[in-house]
Amino acid sequence: MGKFAPFPDSGEIQFFIFDPFLLWITENDRIYNFKEFATDPSLSKIRNSAENFFTKTEAELVVPLILNKSLLGIIVLGERQNRKIILFPKSIN
Repeated sequence: MGKFAPFPDSGEIQFFIFDPFLLWITENDRIYNFKEFATDPSLSKIRNSAENFFTKTEAELVVPLILNKSLLGIIVLGERQNRKIILFPKSIN
Protein backbone atom coordinates (compact mmCIF):
# COMPACT_ATOMS: atom_id res chain seq x y z
CA MET A 1 0.00 0.00 0.00
CA GLY A 2 1.10 3.57 -0.45
CA LYS A 3 1.94 6.22 2.08
CA PHE A 4 2.94 9.84 2.24
CA ALA A 5 6.72 9.88 2.54
CA PRO A 6 9.44 12.24 1.30
CA PHE A 7 11.43 9.27 0.00
CA PRO A 8 9.23 6.17 -0.47
CA ASP A 9 10.74 2.71 -0.37
CA SER A 10 11.50 1.18 -3.73
CA GLY A 11 8.47 -0.50 -5.30
CA GLU A 12 5.88 1.25 -3.13
CA ILE A 13 3.01 3.22 -4.60
CA GLN A 14 3.71 6.95 -4.47
CA PHE A 15 1.12 9.68 -3.94
CA PHE A 16 1.90 13.34 -4.20
CA ILE A 17 0.38 15.88 -1.81
CA PHE A 18 -1.03 17.90 -4.70
CA ASP A 19 -2.52 14.90 -6.53
CA PRO A 20 -5.76 16.19 -8.13
CA PHE A 21 -7.87 13.30 -6.81
CA LEU A 22 -6.57 13.64 -3.24
CA LEU A 23 -7.23 17.38 -3.28
CA TRP A 24 -10.70 16.78 -4.71
CA ILE A 25 -11.80 14.17 -2.13
CA THR A 26 -10.64 16.51 0.62
CA GLU A 27 -13.25 19.00 -0.59
CA ASN A 28 -15.86 16.33 -1.44
CA ASP A 29 -15.94 14.24 1.71
CA ARG A 30 -17.85 10.99 1.21
CA ILE A 31 -17.29 7.33 0.35
CA TYR A 32 -16.62 6.64 -3.34
CA ASN A 33 -17.06 3.51 -5.43
CA PHE A 34 -14.82 2.99 -8.47
CA LYS A 35 -17.79 2.44 -10.80
CA GLU A 36 -19.29 5.85 -9.96
CA PHE A 37 -16.61 7.68 -11.91
CA ALA A 38 -17.47 5.84 -15.14
CA THR A 39 -21.22 6.43 -14.90
CA ASP A 40 -21.85 9.70 -13.03
CA PRO A 41 -21.64 12.76 -15.34
CA SER A 42 -21.14 15.09 -12.37
CA LEU A 43 -17.80 13.36 -11.67
CA SER A 44 -16.47 13.72 -15.24
CA LYS A 45 -14.01 16.52 -14.35
CA ILE A 46 -12.12 14.31 -11.89
CA ARG A 47 -12.68 10.98 -13.71
CA ASN A 48 -9.14 10.50 -15.08
CA SER A 49 -7.41 11.28 -11.79
CA ALA A 50 -9.87 9.10 -9.87
CA GLU A 51 -9.50 6.16 -12.24
CA ASN A 52 -5.72 6.47 -12.01
CA PHE A 53 -5.89 6.37 -8.18
CA PHE A 54 -8.33 3.44 -8.09
CA THR A 55 -6.30 1.47 -10.64
CA LYS A 56 -2.96 2.14 -8.94
CA THR A 57 -4.30 1.07 -5.52
CA GLU A 58 -6.53 -1.75 -6.86
CA ALA A 59 -9.40 -0.16 -4.91
CA GLU A 60 -13.10 -0.84 -5.24
CA LEU A 61 -14.10 1.60 -2.51
CA VAL A 62 -12.33 4.66 -1.07
CA VAL A 63 -13.16 6.10 2.35
CA PRO A 64 -11.45 9.45 2.99
CA LEU A 65 -10.60 10.28 6.61
CA ILE A 66 -11.06 14.03 6.84
CA LEU A 67 -10.93 16.34 9.84
CA ASN A 68 -11.34 20.12 9.57
CA LYS A 69 -11.00 19.98 5.76
CA SER A 70 -7.66 18.14 6.07
CA LEU A 71 -7.06 14.71 4.60
CA LEU A 72 -5.66 12.56 7.42
CA GLY A 73 -5.74 9.26 5.56
CA ILE A 74 -7.70 7.01 3.24
CA ILE A 75 -9.17 3.57 3.80
CA VAL A 76 -8.78 1.71 0.52
CA LEU A 77 -10.90 -1.40 0.10
CA GLY A 78 -10.35 -3.83 -2.74
CA GLU A 79 -11.62 -7.22 -3.82
CA ARG A 80 -11.03 -10.05 -1.36
CA GLN A 81 -8.18 -12.27 -2.45
CA ASN A 82 -9.35 -15.67 -1.17
CA ARG A 83 -13.14 -15.18 -1.16
CA LYS A 84 -13.44 -17.29 2.02
CA ILE A 85 -16.35 -16.56 4.31
CA ILE A 86 -15.18 -15.78 7.82
CA LEU A 87 -17.57 -16.63 10.65
CA PHE A 88 -16.96 -15.15 14.07
CA PRO A 89 -18.23 -16.78 17.27
CA LYS A 90 -21.07 -14.97 19.04
CA SER A 91 -18.80 -14.14 21.95
CA ILE A 92 -15.06 -13.78 21.90
CA ASN A 93 -13.35 -14.19 25.28
